[in-house]
Amino acid sequence: MDPDRTTLVSGDGSWDVVTGEAVDFLPEYDGMIIDLVYSPDVRLLASSSANPFFEESKQDYTIRLWDAATGEQLAVLDGH
Repeated sequence: MDPDRTTLVSGDGSWDVVTGEAVDFLPEYDGMIIDLVYSPDVRLLASSSANPFFEESKQDYTIRLWDAATGEQLAVLDGH
């Protein structure tokens, strides 16, 4: 759930919790997101893209940091 509690974010997509409609919350990334976690202050969202049980071609072995309010990508950490 994003900081204003209106968007549910998952590795498979994002939804407006009021209307139930899909939203493009992390539009800059079209790879596979395995895990998502918010920072303790709920200002950042971190995503990972590596899991030995999923399709290799969809993984780029990055951790990405996102602005939790806007979905803007802030940083990419390679090789994780």
